[in-house]
Amino acid sequence: MSGMGERLNLALVIGGLAALGASAAWYLNKQGLFRKLIASKKKLGSYVIVYSEHVGPYKDVATEYRRVYELLKSNGIEGSKSCGFYFDDPAEVPGEKCRTSIGMIVREGLDANALALAKEEMLAHRVIKDEGLKVGVLQETECMSIEFPLHGHLSILIAVKRGYPELMKHVDCSKHGCSLEVYNWRDMKLFITVPLEQLDDFKPFEIKKES
Repeated sequence: MSGMGERLNLALVIGGLAALGASAAWYLNKQGLFRKLIASKKKLGSYVIVYSEHVGPYKDVATEYRRVYELLKSNGIEGSKSCGFYFDDPAEVPGEKCRTSIGMIVREGLDANALALAKEEMLAHRVIKDEGLKVGVLQETECMSIEFPLHGHLSILIAVKRGYPELMKHVDCSKHGCSLEVYNWRDMKLFITVPLEQLDDFKPFEIKKES
């Protein structure tokens, strides 16, 4: 009987480990770890974006995202998407010198005239002036893009680690000035992209990259 009991216990352990492994695989798949990567051209915009300019390691930008989000929310400015323009390759530029423009998309789907008016309206908000925030317009822009699921910090890490190497097979980020990440929290989608057109409103801090 003891041998039968040991076999039963072993079967239960194996079954438990198999169930745990299946659960872990399901969870990681949901986060995008096993997602098939498809890079394609996609139109993004038109957006009015309230943003902050940040210099420092990219791993620290989440704190600035939260600061901008809380500032806008406490002043009655809402947005369903956040975004970030990343101007430097951390493999080539020291972390403390990496430049980012990060913020919230507060208006979207407008034509050129409505975008300009919405930008001026946003610039008049006191919080923009008091907190040193900036307002930019992103016209509808063609991007090379990869879509990922968005379920929190882990899915973002997976998207960044998997997305950029795949994008680099299709487009040279350095030739286009920056990459753009768009976080659609409502639809739980994250887009890792490289804009293929000039983004005048988002030149980093009026600094020109060294030639």
